Amino acid sequence: MLGNSKQPGESSSGAENGQVKMKPLHWDKVNTNADHSMVWDKIDGGSFRFDGDMMEHLFGYVATNKKSPQSNSNSVDRSSHNSNPPPPAQIFILDPRRSQNIAIVLKSLAISRKGIVEALIDGHGLDTHDTLEKLARIAPTKEEQTQILEFEGDLKRLTAAESFLYHLLKAVPSAFTRLNAMLFRLNYDMEILYLKESIQTLNWVARSLKHEGSL
Repeated sequence: MLGNSKQPGESSSGAENGQVKMKPLHWDKVNTNADHSMVWDKIDGGSFRFDGDMMEHLFGYVATNKKSPQSNSNSVDRSSHNSNPPPPAQIFILDPRRSQNIAIVLKSLAISRKGIVEALIDGHGLDTHDTLEKLARIAPTKEEQTQILEFEGDLKRLTAAESFLYHLLKAVPSAFTRLNAMLFRLNYDMEILYLKESIQTLNWVARSLKHEGSL
């Protein structure tokens, strides 16, 4: 109970009469009697000071609407901070899932976009099998290349994958054809060695069958 005008657990009718409706926190309701004074009537006369506004702030349903000066200043600070316009949404040209997968591959590379462009123009510089294979895997289809190159919007709003492909294809239109050629050249010696070993195995099997007279 908070005095004659503020009773905990007050019904909605009490709230309509200007009394603060309190939160249901196991209050014991004390009915007032006009013929008898109460301790609340004499509380201002002693050393104890009762802050009714604070009690309403802590336990009243309207506590969220009553804010201290400090909270008000914090709210102003937050509102002014939140008044900044949100960043513009990013633009997907590719399927969002594919775009995210390409972005993951790009983050795993140990070379920048500028380094890739320079290596493609020079014809060397991407001599690691892992890097070439990763780049070859993210090659866009003909339709995707067309959509990317025809984009005329804000380039800063493109996602990481689309931005990379756009600048790469603008700088080197045949980028992925060159990548495949560089990957083939890097794998050439290993492929030749594998073929030689396979031919040697076939020759050995053929001689063994002929020697045993199975043919």
